[in-house]
Amino acid sequence: MPISSLSATSYLAGLLKPAPAFQASIVSSDRNLSLNDEMRLITSNGTTNLSLTIPTDASANWTSASRLLFQSENTGQIQVFAASGVTIVGPTGTNTSVSLNPLSIMQIRRTGTNTWQSYGGVAGHIGRGLFAMGSTALSTIDMISIASEANATNYGSLSAGRSFGGGCGSNTRALFFGGTSNAAASGALNSIESALIASLGTVSSFGTITAAWGFTMGCGSNSTRSITTIGTNTAGALAATLETHLIASGGSTSTYGSLSLGNGSYTSGTANPTTVLIGPDASSNNRIAVCNIASSGTGTNVGQLSIYRYAYGACSNSTRALFGGGHTSSTSIDFMNYASQGNATSFGALTSGRSYLAATSSSIRGVFGGGNQVLDYVNIATQSSALSFGSLVVSRNGAAASSDVHGGV
Repeated sequence: MPISSLSATSYLAGLLKPAPAFQASIVSSDRNLSLNDEMRLITSNGTTNLSLTIPTDASANWTSASRLLFQSENTGQIQVFAASGVTIVGPTGTNTSVSLNPLSIMQIRRTGTNTWQSYGGVAGHIGRGLFAMGSTALSTIDMISIASEANATNYGSLSAGRSFGGGCGSNTRALFFGGTSNAAASGALNSIESALIASLGTVSSFGTITAAWGFTMGCGSNSTRSITTIGTNTAGALAATLETHLIASGGSTSTYGSLSLGNGSYTSGTANPTTVLIGPDASSNNRIAVCNIASSGTGTNVGQLSIYRYAYGACSNSTRALFGGGHTSSTSIDFMNYASQGNATSFGALTSGRSYLAATSSSIRGVFGGGNQVLDYVNIATQSSALSFGSLVVSRNGAAASSDVHGGV
């Protein structure tokens, strides 16, 4: 019918007719997303964290205009993963997953072949560092904002007190590996716990380490995978074994390989997106081992620290790694550039000498904490001595740490 034959009222009504509303679709368990999820508000209204996966174009028949809308109405977090062959682009670049903060909304829109763009609600990358564990078998977790010097505040608690474990994680999770319940090998723990960095107090069991190992560990990770030494078992035995763990899925660790030298005890690790560096351990080998995160194998020796040490803290951005403190209550900080590797060079000094500390970082700052209650920081790009950052809530001797903006993510 020609427009001229329509009444003005009916014509305007057609123009102003609203687009179809998104219908709420409650999700309560992990699953793959599909074409049926388009034009629906994919909603979590519970307290359980959910993992949803975007399949490839071929398997889901996505259209050029496909878009997905997510909403969290409670404390449960939604993490959206890219299936193999799929890419999600977020505010910080290409990711294998993006996460929705509790009580937030996020849209993910298809922008090309097997490529999606996320908007809003992305958890992580808020610049928060977490320090956990301590030699009196501490269960509490301290948190800091890496960009702002201040005393740490309470984040929440692990399920039980522990010390001398390992810490690393992704842009959404801090993982705390193993440790000991009594500051001795006899109390070695093989559990892994996950803390959602953006959500205060959200700590859960996340898997196990091989057998009853887990005392005096060191580890590093990118956004998807960690590599860790397994340290000491309950009988006091040492092993040069390296284990790997998929951060998104949890579960038990699996064998990565082994160190070519050393026993993996009282060591520390750090990472950029492709490489984990494991520093010296208590075996008197002053080596730095490099591990390719994407492929299993042997930790190959690439250099040495300027002085031999163990029980130190390590952190990095994507280009430079720092190693500070050590068993002689050293103040020394060394650095190594990922691109050139080789022997480490003196960077500066901590504000006070200490051992059994931990460290974490952003792309700009490294923060060392533990060994006592002191927090120090350095600007990673500039060789200089550390400055006072503040204090931990409690003294932590045998600490572990991670952040959502460390060099691996």
